[in-house]
Amino acid sequence: MRPALVVGCFSTALLTASALYGLPVARVGTETLLDRLTPYENSNRVPVTIVDALLPEPADRDAVAEGRRGLDTEAGVGVGCAARRNGVPPAPTRAAPSGTTARGRSGTTARSRGTEARLPRLRRWRIRCPSEDHRREESQVAGEPQDDCLFCKIVAGQIPATIVRETDTTVAFRDINPQAPTHVLVIPKAHHKDAAALAAEAPQLAADVLRETQAVADDEKLDSYRTVFNTGSGAGQTVWHAHAHVLGGRGLEWPPG
Repeated sequence: MRPALVVGCFSTALLTASALYGLPVARVGTETLLDRLTPYENSNRVPVTIVDALLPEPADRDAVAEGRRGLDTEAGVGVGCAARRNGVPPAPTRAAPSGTTARGRSGTTARSRGTEARLPRLRRWRIRCPSEDHRREESQVAGEPQDDCLFCKIVAGQIPATIVRETDTTVAFRDINPQAPTHVLVIPKAHHKDAAALAAEAPQLAADVLRETQAVADDEKLDSYRTVFNTGSGAGQTVWHAHAHVLGGRGLEWPPG
């Protein structure tokens, strides 16, 4: 027996159910939970923010149905590949009832909020076969917003963030999983995959980012602070959009990590 729909608040099991087992998923209550968690430095904000950004609400029937179809029809990737590897047959495609006009949180139709906005977010969580050599940076165009980039969505206002500074070319916001009393990320508004690419492709923009790290430290009244650019997965980079960490407010040891 397979459930018709898996609904939850912030558990990353929702993403596993969708990507690994081919089940349609939806979120409930994430907006309220984010509001209540906002004043606190709580790591639960990470999965809440991810699920709120990626998944549709149950009322968005078109988004749920389109997400299911999008996962089923990608040959060799996602649920079809992972489910076959685990001996689980993919679920049959379910179309939304004709004439559906369910509305999302903003009052727009499910077609505009769901099919066009929610589906690309869901797809970034597809689980791929080990045989695939998937390198997301190959599809990135320097300076152009990326549909699957968390920081591009923050720049566009599609994902909430606690912004502390903004210029014409940069945005600075608090890390949702802070590693120091002050932990602010400074990013270029234009997409560049890491610090090395930013320096090579847009040196003036790299200078803007570095200048803003000092401005953040001044605003936060930090006498001593550390600026960190993680470049590459081996160095701990997890979001492929160049960013500087500004950390301060406690003693920082050397070497780090």
